[in-house]
Amino acid sequence: MKPTDQHIFDDLRALIRAHPLLRLAAREAGPGRVFLVGGLIRDLLAGRSAAGRKDADLAVSRGVLSLGRTLARLGKARMVLLSEKDKTVRLVGPVLEVDLTQFRASSLEEDLRARDFTINALALDLHLAERGEIRLIDPCQGRADLEQGILRAANPDAMTQDPLRILRAYRLGAELGLTLAGGTRTLIRRAVRDLDRIAGERINAELTRLLQTPDSATWLRLMETDGVLGAVFPEVAALEGVAQNRFHNLNGLEHTLEAVRQAELVLARGEPPWTREIKAGNNRALMVKLALLYHDTGKKDTAAPKPDGGISFLGHDSLSRDLWLKASMRLRFPRETAKAVGGLIRAHMRPLSLLLAPRVTPRAARRLILAAGGRLLELGLVCLADSLATQGPEKDPQAEDRLVELWALLLETESRLAVQAREPLLRGDDLVRELGLEPGPMIGRLLSGVEGARLAGELNTGEEALEWCRNESERLSR
Repeated sequence: MKPTDQHIFDDLRALIRAHPLLRLAAREAGPGRVFLVGGLIRDLLAGRSAAGRKDADLAVSRGVLSLGRTLARLGKARMVLLSEKDKTVRLVGPVLEVDLTQFRASSLEEDLRARDFTINALALDLHLAERGEIRLIDPCQGRADLEQGILRAANPDAMTQDPLRILRAYRLGAELGLTLAGGTRTLIRRAVRDLDRIAGERINAELTRLLQTPDSATWLRLMETDGVLGAVFPEVAALEGVAQNRFHNLNGLEHTLEAVRQAELVLARGEPPWTREIKAGNNRALMVKLALLYHDTGKKDTAAPKPDGGISFLGHDSLSRDLWLKASMRLRFPRETAKAVGGLIRAHMRPLSLLLAPRVTPRAARRLILAAGGRLLELGLVCLADSLATQGPEKDPQAEDRLVELWALLLETESRLAVQAREPLLRGDDLVRELGLEPGPMIGRLLSGVEGARLAGELNTGEEALEWCRNESERLSR
């Protein structure tokens, strides 16, 4: 036993005692029948505490269905049959989910050797662990790989047995700070075509977790090198070699990957301050990264030569949005996420017109805020990262400073709009009562005009707003 093992065991034993399902499994099964496997042991060996753990995996030598029913009854848990073929059940307890899977080989060691990665091919006899005995079962030397920071396939067929493991390799590498072994990357390249056999929901789960890591750009680039990016994001990979205009210094694909990297660098720095509300590991950052991955995908089919020798991409924002929406259905992203990301893609070019204008009017600011669809901070980060990844000879060297200034103005305007929404100068009932108007589109148009004029500082009181509406309604009625 290594010097640190006792501390690891103490943490594990506390977890077993804290969760009835694990405690019951240890006592009901007896020695040599039920084993803790996979991520829980891996994380403990990596120095991560088991406190607050919400899931655990158990390998069972025989009788998994009967054991599952017994534990569900005694532990007052709900049993879900995940796979009758693979003899896998899930016990859903008050605070812990436990998956029980019967050996898929004739012995535990053979079962472990058939798993995905060596760092997950680890096991402890649950009965002995509950009693205080550590006997780590490690047939693939996963502990040594973990200590050396290496992610290695547990067997030569690991990727073809379940091609989802290809994406899991990059996700685990990103989450745990590991390096993919060269041999494992070779196995990935050989099996990448098999990814089209995997359901979109399973691919989505791995991609989402990967993109929620703070340095996903590094792993996306590695995926591109290994030929995996095109298997999951073919629209993005198709940007390889797509020439850009003179504002850019990188081709379409390189610019896209660099934009994701720049977004992650901005999030890590927390500057400008408004980006701090977009955390690297949450859904808002995920939407920013997805928007950046797809923001230029329409350029391949909209590129057109200009008389001066440049290239234009008119309409690429709309086409990019459409390509994303199709991809989001294939990859089973939630409808709300897909819609929000599509809105960011569609709006990512709109700030450019404001940056070129000599003055940003309140009405123009309001239009952009409305175009952001409630995602003004996310759109700001998309635009900032896009600009940072654009370093061609015709790029405005002050572009980022001007963007930051613009967003300060937009955020101030958004705040004022929120006040207006809470405390309007007029309501529709006022127009019906005071001006004798009939309910209908005219009222909505007038109220929208009042909001714009108020934002511009042209209206400050209800009386002024009413007089404005009276004059405007007469003009529109002529």
